[in-house]
This record gives sequence, structure tokens and C-alpha cells, in this order.
Amino acid sequence: MIQKLNNNITNKYGESGRLWLENLTDQMHEICKNFQLSKPKIFPDLSWNFIFTAIKENKNVVVKIGYNSKDISQEYDLLNNFSDISIKVLNYISSKNAMIMLQGEPGYSLKHFNKKNIFEKIDIYTNLVKSISKNKNSQIRSILPVDEIFKSLEVKHNEKNFIEFQSKGIHIAKFLLNDSQPKSIFHGDLHLENIILHGSKWKIIDPKGILSNIYYEVSIFDFFDNEDYHLNRINYIFKERVSRLSKNLLLDEDKLIAWVFVRMVLSICWIIEDKGNYENKLLLLKKIYSKYNFDYLK
Repeated sequence: MIQKLNNNITNKYGESGRLWLENLTDQMHEICKNFQLSKPKIFPDLSWNFIFTAIKENKNVVVKIGYNSKDISQEYDLLNNFSDISIKVLNYISSKNAMIMLQGEPGYSLKHFNKKNIFEKIDIYTNLVKSISKNKNSQIRSILPVDEIFKSLEVKHNEKNFIEFQSKGIHIAKFLLNDSQPKSIFHGDLHLENIILHGSKWKIIDPKGILSNIYYEVSIFDFFDNEDYHLNRINYIFKERVSRLSKNLLLDEDKLIAWVFVRMVLSICWIIEDKGNYENKLLLLKKIYSKYNFDYLK
């Protein structure tokens, strides 16, 4: 919805954001004219970037225009860095903070692929994580270290039902961040909707970029679907998915469980900052982590 984009940009960037939004239609038409694009169609669900589809030389393409030039230029670098497993960038337009990319065909996400077989999804996901982790390119500028992301944990929130979890999250994060495991450049937001089918191959989209170990990357996996939140089997569902991921990637299960806990606490902090509803996520935290005391981290 375009309204969500309007709200996000104006709330964060004020008057300059409002002016950017007002100019988007002109920007779209100018890009279409300069790059011979036809039949532009705005995406129905927009949050932080303006995205539209079009046709270029009989190929379906996606155009992304961002407010923040750093975000778009970094995404361009990352897509090139992971070029063997990412959607191809056709043009980078620095003057417009924009990119033209091939559109995935058929383009549906891994989240909506073969719903009844979560293990097939996990196997596809872990193969992509393995490819990402093998990439040692360190030439990308301004990659955010994972330590910086976790600073949001320490912003105090006066939410009485959340204080205990936030305090525990801060403690566990400090332990995990002292891990000596080597760090490399990862996608940084690799959930199942950021993996799409192109031809017969699965490709990653929308990389944010983060300098971390593999555990942070995997902690973003879709361990739960929204409809799972109220199931009595939720603990079993969580454990079997953790086990499969850990087995495929040779990870320590207990450590991954701790990383997922901290990542969930962090996501609630972000929701609170954005004045959103975090009740379902908090309910999930209580259900999943009631039996974990993390004593082994002391």
C-alpha cells in the first residue's frame, strides 16, 4: 500500500521525505523514458522503497527507487557480490537512487512454495546460506557490523510485559557477540520472502548487508508462520526446524536457539520503536522460551 510508504518516509525524514514522495511519479516516468521501459505498474505493497514493474526489450523488469542513496548503492554492490545466487541488476542509476533488475519468473517466494514441506524449504534455504558464507569479498563499503544492530536492544522501553525479556536479551547478546567465530558479509535479512524462484533456480533479493557470523543470518529464518502462534505444538515445530537447520549447516543447536531468542527480542524492540503491535511476538517468546534458562551461557 502506498500509504504505508508515505507514513514511513514522512515520519522518518519529515519535509525532505514528503518532497521525495511528491516527485516519485515524475521520477518513474523519467526513468521509463530514459531506459525505454513500457507499461509501468506500481507494486501494491510498499514500505520503504518505491517499486514498480515494467517491460524492457520484451523482458519483465523491476525498478526500485530509494530515498536513501547509501541503501540503494549498497544493495547494488551486494547483489553483484552474490551474483551467482541473486537477481540480476541491469542498470544502476545513481542520480535517481534507483536500480533496474530482472523480474523473477515465475517469481513466487520460498515462503509460499510447497507449504506442506518445511524441510524442503529449509534445504533450499541452507544451500543459499552456504553459498553466501563462501563469499569472501570485503570490498563493499560501510557494511554494518552485527554489534551495531544489537545496540537497539539497550534502548529502554517501559513495557512492563517486555522488561524481563529485554534484560535477558541484552545479557545473552553480550555473551554471543564475544564469540570468536569468524565474521563475513551476509545478506542480513534472509527470510523466506526474500528468496524467489527464477526459472528453475532460487535467487535472493533485497540484501541489507551485515558483517556477522553465520548464526545471525540463520536466526532470521521463518521459524514460525503467523498461523502457528497459537498452536500447542509450537515448541515441537520450533525444535524440529532448529535441528534441521543446525544439521544442514553444522551449527550448535543451543547456540542457534540463543541467537533466535535475541533476534526475536530485537525485533520486538523495533516494533515498539515504530509504535506497532508486538503482542503476538511476545506471546511466542513466552511459549518458546519458558523452558530455556540459558544457564550454559554464564
